Amino acid sequence: MLEAVLREYNAALKCQFDAFADYVKEAECAGLDRYPLYQWTKDTIVNPGKKAKYLKSFAVYVRGEEVRK
Repeated sequence: MLEAVLREYNAALKCQFDAFADYVKEAECAGLDRYPLYQWTKDTIVNPGKKAKYLKSFAVYVRGEEVRK
């Protein structure tokens, strides 16, 4: 049922760990000076406790943009 609703709205779920890892990868490719949260994010994804936490946290993206309340 959730998959059908996501599909209907061109939406997807993404775990926060993956979003953080994508941010780090992008920063490392594009230049760290343009990514003010790089070090905090990098420290977060290499910390086993925080990794476990963020693997259980998800955000909804519609047409590639995160939905915020």
